[in-house]
Amino acid sequence: MFVYTWNEVIKVVRDRGSIKWTSLMLPEHAGLLNELWQEDKKTVKPILDSQEIEMINNGLMAAYETQKPVILSVYRNGCVTDYIGTIVKLDKGGVYLMLTKKHAKNFFAFQDIIALIEN
Repeated sequence: MFVYTWNEVIKVVRDRGSIKWTSLMLPEHAGLLNELWQEDKKTVKPILDSQEIEMINNGLMAAYETQKPVILSVYRNGCVTDYIGTIVKLDKGGVYLMLTKKHAKNFFAFQDIIALIEN
């Protein structure tokens, strides 16, 4: 019969997993593991209904006119990323917008925006 102390149980729970073995791996193996971990984080793009799209469009127009900062949730390459900034340019054709924060400029396609929060 095995009896473990509380410190031994915590040590097992806090085990570093595959990280402790990376020193024994070739760089190619570590690179492949990183790619697999990135693939696990990818998600499917959420499908927006017409009401959500209309709410996002109205919010974009209001934020552009008032020049208030917004938070945009953008879907790119399987990941959802939040961007904070002010909308300084809207394409008349409805294809893209430009968001700036200080001196950084980001361009987004309207079809990639999945949520808008007015800050």
